[in-house]
Amino acid sequence: MSVMLIPITLFFSFFFFALYRSIAPAPDRVLNGDTLICFSRNKFFSRELLYCGTQGVFVYRGRTLTAHYRFEEVVKLAKTGWHINKVSVWEIECVSGGKHARHTFCPRGSLWFGHEGFDRLHKHMLRVNPDAVKAKWTGFGLHIDIKF
Repeated sequence: MSVMLIPITLFFSFFFFALYRSIAPAPDRVLNGDTLICFSRNKFFSRELLYCGTQGVFVYRGRTLTAHYRFEEVVKLAKTGWHINKVSVWEIECVSGGKHARHTFCPRGSLWFGHEGFDRLHKHMLRVNPDAVKAKWTGFGLHIDIKF
């Protein structure tokens, strides 16, 4: 009986760690005094996280800033035809310095942690660059604000 306690304990600790990683919010980052809020999940397509700040869209891979696009450089913010777990997959296309970049992502958000980052990006894009926004954002529906 006691021999099985170690594998069972390891299994459940791994399970709860994986569960927490899947629903935990990405940490906000600060760059030059500007607070960046994450608006993407990195589980499906790449290890990149997309952040929204007052200066534009920032792309991080781990802790390294890989790209920065001003809001005027965003050519398209659109919903694709794909769905993962009933969440629409979005696509953001940017042109900067003659280079064309496309990032595909699911908006970050859940019942517990909200979706402030993508709300902020979508509303700001509608004000600053409305021609780039190709789809309507309605949110995830019901939101319960629980802080841990």
